[in-house]
Amino acid sequence: MPVYLSMVIISTLTLYWADRLNPYIADNNGSANTSKIKFTRLVLYCLAFTIPLMVSALRYNIGFDWESYTRLFRLINSYGMETYMEFGFEALVRFVFIFSPSPQYIFAVSGFIVILLIFLAIKQNSVYPALSYFLFFALGHYFLSFGLVRNYIAVAICVWAYRYIKRDNMFMYVLFVLIASAFHRTALIMLLVCFIVRLRIKFSYYVIIIAAGVTIAILQDPLFEIVFSIAHFEAYRDTVYMEFHVSYFNLIMSLAVSAGCLAYYKQMTEDRGGLILANTAFIALIMYITMSGWTGWMLARIAIFLNIMQIFTIPKIISCERRPDIRVFYTVCIIIAFSVFCIIFIESGGDHLLPYQSIINVYWR
Repeated sequence: MPVYLSMVIISTLTLYWADRLNPYIADNNGSANTSKIKFTRLVLYCLAFTIPLMVSALRYNIGFDWESYTRLFRLINSYGMETYMEFGFEALVRFVFIFSPSPQYIFAVSGFIVILLIFLAIKQNSVYPALSYFLFFALGHYFLSFGLVRNYIAVAICVWAYRYIKRDNMFMYVLFVLIASAFHRTALIMLLVCFIVRLRIKFSYYVIIIAAGVTIAILQDPLFEIVFSIAHFEAYRDTVYMEFHVSYFNLIMSLAVSAGCLAYYKQMTEDRGGLILANTAFIALIMYITMSGWTGWMLARIAIFLNIMQIFTIPKIISCERRPDIRVFYTVCIIIAFSVFCIIFIESGGDHLLPYQSIINVYWR
């Protein structure tokens, strides 16, 4: 636990400090020491990125899918056998194996891709980058990437592509979503979502989406057979539980974020980026309400692409409040609440995050 908590605190504060440094502010002598401040900012940005990367890259036997991924990596390396993994991820595995046969390097490269893309997306798209970075950790996305390796590479690529949908560059957005689907097929859901989130949603549209969600929940059994037959998810068939499942945390989170978007809807939708974030929050809420009766793993894998955008939406909602004291109050409440959630999430044990051990510890034994 100390490793994770110190990582979150240091990385967040380092990014906050870097953003607070203005290279164009004059010093006491009246001259702007631009080059020195820019260099300091660059060092701080590198630290904010490198610290979580090292925790992720050096981990050993951490994450609930560690053993299954390690076994798959070794099978590919030893026998070149076909797997259920998407061709993009399998190509990445084979490329890394050219330099080293150790599965450890695959986890390191995967962590590098996820953290780099999300870090850059935060820097370029968040109104409060340090708060977004904190939420990336505190909402559990960073830690989930330890286990959902392929899924989070696809998620990170789609988060990176957010810049293109804001600029109405649909060709580049679709291209990156297709690249993401080469790492996890669930990314294809963003091809549908991208056309919805750009609209100024009317009530009738939400009715249609809710009706579609209810239909999916009612017809889940035959629809699953269709999904399995088309997408070839045979490797998951034995692990799928056809039972009622509700993610109460995600449901409450989606409800709270959507309420915030409604409370500041006029300010949120003044620019295209805010409109996209608000619509994404509403769609995530509708999905959790109407599809909670669908199996947990499928909904979770799809919904990650939507609820990770909360790292941008929550800061955007706060920025819409004109009173500085209220903005500070919102920020403090969010930091306290999600710090508690993050600690509970790590200690719950469901994602095999504790005790943390690195490859260095293993070799020193």
